[in-house]
Amino acid sequence: MSCTNQGKPRGKLAEPAARLAPGAIALHLHSFSGQSLHDAKAGWTAALVQRGAALTFGNVDEPYLGLTVRPDILVAGLGAGLCAGESAWRATPSMSWMGLIVGDPLYRPLARTLQEQLADFNRAPDTLGPYAVLRAAELLRDKPGDRRGMLFSAVLRAPSLALLLEISRDAAEAGKDFGWDNRSLALTREDFGLVLAAARFLKAKGKTGPADELYREALRRVSDDAARAKALQDEASR
Repeated sequence: MSCTNQGKPRGKLAEPAARLAPGAIALHLHSFSGQSLHDAKAGWTAALVQRGAALTFGNVDEPYLGLTVRPDILVAGLGAGLCAGESAWRATPSMSWMGLIVGDPLYRPLARTLQEQLADFNRAPDTLGPYAVLRAAELLRDKPGDRRGMLFSAVLRAPSLALLLEISRDAAEAGKDFGWDNRSLALTREDFGLVLAAARFLKAKGKTGPADELYREALRRVSDDAARAKALQDEASR
């Protein structure tokens, strides 16, 4: 979810190479986000669909805050196992007003529990499995030993930029050094925003070698955008 007064897509989701995970639910709370569903550069609703959102929301005009979709009610409904249509109906304060919903009303993103997703990962890791591990690890913030063990076990089983970045951030927050080796990662399959976030993190922590490699991968993704490539090159060289 994003909430700003900016009408046009910005940040990571303005990047041509950015993709949401399959089945993602995304919401940008903006009064005019759904005015155009045909131009991904004009409004957030179309941009989120183009980036891969399976379910998103928008407004064709000023709905006033009290009549906008309620994300908390939406997520609570999905968490209870309701389908997207049922959850969206509960979360929408007023019908036939300014809001619109884009997605399959029968979609049930949380039909499988986190425990079932973790079992899938342990049985046959795939590219999205690490994000189930990250969700589970977030629930272990008050048990750092268990959290660390879960993350290390997962990254050894299925090397992932997201997992490695989380482990390294934890170490940095604890004031500890950490190792980093890009050779274990399939960088070309990693999300652009994640590659750039990891590059910036490593650069800030003085890991210039692996940071430069990640910057090169990010630059490769935006090679057809001269202005963006120049900005990234300047950032990497500072």
